[in-house]
Amino acid sequence: MPKQCGIQKIVSIRGIGIHSGKTVDLVLRPANVNSGIVFHRMDINSNVEIYQLMQIMWCIHS
Repeated sequence: MPKQCGIQKIVSIRGIGIHSGKTVDLVLRPANVNSGIVFHRMDINSNVEIYQLMQIMWCIHS
């Protein structure tokens, strides 16, 4: 099993959406251990959570 890694503090970035051309904000927040990756859409009025289903993230330590 790969070693877990996470972020220690909130990280955010603002840019232009590739398809919409609108301003978008991406915010990464620390989570509890073993909680995985969960995506929350903030552009729609919904409580839908999108969970990462596959191990596609890897930690690279230099």
